[in-house]
Amino acid sequence: PGKMVTVSYDVPRESMISLRVYDITGRLVRTLWNGPRFAGRYTATWRGVDNDGKMVPQGVYFCQLTGPNAVSTRKIVLLR
Repeated sequence: PGKMVTVSYDVPRESMISLRVYDITGRLVRTLWNGPRFAGRYTATWRGVDNDGKMVPQGVYFCQLTGPNAVSTRKIVLLR
């Protein structure tokens, strides 16, 4: 089995949030969350699969958290 990547993030107030993984070309690979969240701390786990459930190659990806007033992008490295 492949490795997992865990991402922790804070939601300061109840709002609509999306958490998505993109490859280095900017292509959407996986949506980890898209919907409402209450204020709090959350953890999401990406198991190295795309939205179709297929394993993706190891390499550099970008995890993007989008809220109503902010966008935060973090580089992540998937190793197998």
